[in-house]
Amino acid sequence: MRRSQKELIYAVLEVLYNNQPLKVTHIMYKVNINALVLRNILDILVKSGFAELSQHKPPKVKLLTSSGYHSYNKVYRLTEKGVKFYLQIKSSNQAINGLIEASDKQRYASEAEKMKNEASF
Repeated sequence: MRRSQKELIYAVLEVLYNNQPLKVTHIMYKVNINALVLRNILDILVKSGFAELSQHKPPKVKLLTSSGYHSYNKVYRLTEKGVKFYLQIKSSNQAINGLIEASDKQRYASEAEKMKNEASF
């Protein structure tokens, strides 16, 4: 099933919330999304202030390039605004899922009651 852009943005926010900081390839594999679509989503998140791109020095690893400078990874992380936004979306999704489950339980109970009444005739 194809995911909507909203679902993909939520998935990227969720991955960044649980595993920051992350390189693009790690986000790509965790969300199961191609690089082009991911770059567009990351651009949206950065421009809106929900995520930031930064340089990350790997711990206890000294990587030298041919010019003698340390090599740093470009990583994405959620900003404080992004964390708040993700938590709001998550709580909204949980509330909606709760409503759907309650509605389904009520519907199944009424259908079971109808079947019970029909069987007793």
